[in-house]
Amino acid sequence: MKKGIKWILLGILCIVLCALCFIIEYHFDVRHYHLTVGSGFMAAVLIGCGIWQIFDKNPPQVSTLIIEDIFKMTSGGCVVVGYVNGAMMKGEKVSLKDIHGNSIKAKIYDIEIYQQKARIARNTYAALYLKKVEPQNIRIGEVIYYEH
Repeated sequence: MKKGIKWILLGILCIVLCALCFIIEYHFDVRHYHLTVGSGFMAAVLIGCGIWQIFDKNPPQVSTLIIEDIFKMTSGGCVVVGYVNGAMMKGEKVSLKDIHGNSIKAKIYDIEIYQQKARIARNTYAALYLKKVEPQNIRIGEVIYYEH
């Protein structure tokens, strides 16, 4: 789903809530309309957030790692070593190409920086453990991408 659509849908839901509050408050002759005004304001804010996100021109940030070395793990998968440009986090999905040029999606299961476990690698040399990627399927010099 496009990034701003969910906010607009929540705004429409608040418009429905606003209409229901108006009917309830008008029916009971309250005539203060606190719920109606509050849900109407909330609807306007949510729809505004959705429109802002749809027309936001900031491009997504891409972090990369150029593979300098590859190690096979006995538990399966491999560890790739290289310099992280940007930031890569443990648990995030990355993309890379195999030796045939096909795109591979992999999850970062662990990160080590200078033999210390880390949750995030930012502009430094790091080792990434990719559990379901076999080392014979990738090569040194390949680029790992992470889009956030």
